Amino acid sequence: MVSSRKVDSLSRVLASREHGLCSAKPSAAVRGLWPRMALETLLTGHRGCVNHVQFNESGTLMASGSDDTRICLWDLQKSTPVLAHPSGHTANIFCVRFMPATGDNQLVSCAGDGQVRSHDLSTGNYTVYRHHTSR
Repeated sequence: MVSSRKVDSLSRVLASREHGLCSAKPSAAVRGLWPRMALETLLTGHRGCVNHVQFNESGTLMASGSDDTRICLWDLQKSTPVLAHPSGHTANIFCVRFMPATGDNQLVSCAGDGQVRSHDLSTGNYTVYRHHTSR
């Protein structure tokens, strides 16, 4: 089992790397964790770079948002897509989130088109709640 301390350390190193602040070397704990990380399953469904993933509360489903402007919903036990949802966005999706207390039927997404959308996965409908005027 990986301690939460090691995971926190890894998270800090990865966040620093993402923001270009990678002058410090990772700790020995983090260096020991990286070799144990391996690809477990390849999920195929998007036609573009995946920018964000979100797990539902029970950990059985994962939503992903991509440059292809689609949201995919994945059954993690079977490693298969449950749904490929056309989001209505016209630019790359940067964030997807399951809304709590909706039975995993509601997702919120935001994209490079400046829109935040709420998606009802049971009907396929979406609502634009807010439109930003710039990135």
